[in-house]
Amino acid sequence: MLRKFLFENKESRPPFLKPPLSLPGERVREKLEDELMRLVLIITLPLCFGLILIYKTIFSAPLSHSLSFLVHAIAIIPFLLLAFFYGRKTIRIIRTYRLGFTGEQIVGQELERGRNMGYSIFHDIYNEEKKFNVDHIAIGTAGIVVVETKAKSKPRDNPPKIFYDGKRLAFPDKSYTTAPLDQIEANARWIQELAHKLISEKKNAKCQFNKENPVPAVRVVVYPGWYVDYEEAQKNKATIIVTNDVMLVDKVIKSLKQPFALTNEMIEELQILFDCHLREKNKNLIKY
Repeated sequence: MLRKFLFENKESRPPFLKPPLSLPGERVREKLEDELMRLVLIITLPLCFGLILIYKTIFSAPLSHSLSFLVHAIAIIPFLLLAFFYGRKTIRIIRTYRLGFTGEQIVGQELERGRNMGYSIFHDIYNEEKKFNVDHIAIGTAGIVVVETKAKSKPRDNPPKIFYDGKRLAFPDKSYTTAPLDQIEANARWIQELAHKLISEKKNAKCQFNKENPVPAVRVVVYPGWYVDYEEAQKNKATIIVTNDVMLVDKVIKSLKQPFALTNEMIEELQILFDCHLREKNKNLIKY
């Protein structure tokens, strides 16, 4: 609400004719801004309340009434403790969002190099119904490359190495997870459903894909700054690729092959359909 109040101007309207596409980490950036505003309020409100009580005690009562001052001081303590604990929690959330935002920027900027290979790059595709977003997609000769960024802090003592066997990810602290693999699988299926919806709404579409024969989608999970050991995954013929930001374009995107069913006309049509759809989602940015 505060962001809407600050940015809207009913006395004039923006000059832009075409809505912009989302930047890498757009949703995370908004969450980060919200948490920063929350932190300011958490710190400011108890402080202002405390200063008002102190002012009232000093100027409204005789200085000899030290008991009154003590009572007001004690009344401030719960608010200060509340601000302290909520402030610590909010700071941890801010650090997490900042890490995620930076990771999405790095991967998004690296993925932009795919434009030189004929790919169209889109960031932060939001699912309004289920309230989640897909970090990046690249549409080109391999179909739709769906990319999920996972920014994870490196360990201090152990090497930043991830072991990927095709079924789960194992980390230096001996922990493991399958969540990113499940997430990218769900994201890719939704992007395929969205592509089918956009194709079905277009008259005389060149793309001949449907629910039974979906648009080819490559699943990629990226851990920026980490080394990924994926030899076991290759042996097991894993369908999900796990890599880092350095390998994303030069080793992964370049090595992807064009499916036989995908023609240049189909690629161009998919790129235009997604471009128009995602700009339409951002039309509120140019219509105040």
